[in-house]
Amino acid sequence: MSFSQTRESLYCRPPGFTVVSPGKHLAGGLQSGRAANFTGAQYSKLRLYNRASDKSIFVGELSKMKIGNFMEEKNMDLMNELLKSLNSIDCNIFDEDYLNELLDSRDSDPFDTEWCRVNEEIETLKNTQSYTDKNEEEQGKIREKAFMIIEENIGGELSEYVSDDFGLIYDSLVLNYDDEWLNKLITAYRNKKIPAGEL
Repeated sequence: MSFSQTRESLYCRPPGFTVVSPGKHLAGGLQSGRAANFTGAQYSKLRLYNRASDKSIFVGELSKMKIGNFMEEKNMDLMNELLKSLNSIDCNIFDEDYLNELLDSRDSDPFDTEWCRVNEEIETLKNTQSYTDKNEEEQGKIREKAFMIIEENIGGELSEYVSDDFGLIYDSLVLNYDDEWLNKLITAYRNKKIPAGEL
């Protein structure tokens, strides 16, 4: 194998750079879209490439992966905290009259208007940002857990309402959506209360 073939098997050029033969230099240094010298310090501009495993990772790409994983863990920590708080709610207060009043207050202004507003804004973000099949699957699992907690302890329509809330909260975390009203909704669950009425 020739030197040029060996070199090609070990290195690949970053996007925007053109490789030229050794000995050709650029006035003014290396710039995007211009030819690059393969010798000396220019090696620092290249990334190692393992043709056998077809894997090539920049340090910046690796950092993004670490940040992404950290944010996912942080989001799931919050969701698990809220599920734990939901499971700790005192269900003895949920007699028929209290439950009907709670549901009515959720179906009326200002709660219903604010909930629909936040949901619409989040759905719009889903169309413009990366919301993956994995996110959809995780959201479904969280909603199911929230539904079952209420269904087993209280029952009725409230199970569906709470499940919707937890889906809304999860989506907001994934999409980095921040809203004052939604933060109050989250705080209510943290305080072991079913949010309703004016928060």
